[in-house]
Amino acid sequence: MRTPHNQRFNTSALTMLSPLLIVMASIASAAPPTPLVDMKGRKVLLDERPTFERGWFVVAKSTYWPLCYESLDRMEEARELIGKGKDDDLALSLEKSAAWLGLAASAAMTNGEEGIIACETLMNDQVDAIRRGSAPLSDADLNTLVTLGEICIAKSHLMRASAAEDSDEYDRPTLGVGKNLSPVVKEAEKEIRQAQIEARVEQYRYDSLQSLKHLEAAQNYIISAAKAGGLSLPDSIAAPLPTIENADDFTKLTDFVELEMRPRKVEMAKWVETERIRLRNQVIPQ
Repeated sequence: MRTPHNQRFNTSALTMLSPLLIVMASIASAAPPTPLVDMKGRKVLLDERPTFERGWFVVAKSTYWPLCYESLDRMEEARELIGKGKDDDLALSLEKSAAWLGLAASAAMTNGEEGIIACETLMNDQVDAIRRGSAPLSDADLNTLVTLGEICIAKSHLMRASAAEDSDEYDRPTLGVGKNLSPVVKEAEKEIRQAQIEARVEQYRYDSLQSLKHLEAAQNYIISAAKAGGLSLPDSIAAPLPTIENADDFTKLTDFVELEMRPRKVEMAKWVETERIRLRNQVIPQ
């Protein structure tokens, strides 16, 4: 009998997150110096831990970034199990990978589009087939499906790397409704406008640095998928990403976003979408 999707997801999510609670607990209990790379040579991405407030449980991106490669690890694990005759282990690993795809689609707010949920569904279909004892995809196609999963996670990160580009759309309160304003009110409005400008600049700075982290994560997924899946990857995509030396200089930061970050993101996104469609059609001939 087919497991309901929501039941499958809840089980997968609990199974998937249980070993990660140790990681989250260690982050919450201490703030060690940020290592440059993890055990697989990937740059560790961290946000500053928020100040502890008694009575509050803070769920911040400091609990997210250390786990941003967890889905990649699960997919690499699934790839290693293909063709090894360990069907139960393979099914569980694919199920965890599918759960991460669901989370990636939700984080990027795809609303069921963009092909990420479709990949999750296809992966869960293979889980069901393996557990029923019926024939799933061939080993070669399962390997392609895992590569497709990595590409879809990269797409999710690239979609979330657009925050800085959208930050000029934040609403600002309307001021100066009355014509005959007293000097006190005019001075207050001046202070409010200045505070608005400072807040928008700070938001832009934050969004820019977050977007750069998403680009770094996406690049690692792309490189891994290309290497394991035998994909042709342009050197320009695999090249080290640019860095910003002084994010406090707003002019330099905007130039960095527009002239260095945006072109790299556009190039990655175009390659990712081309490969996503090609791999999808390879697994499911249209």
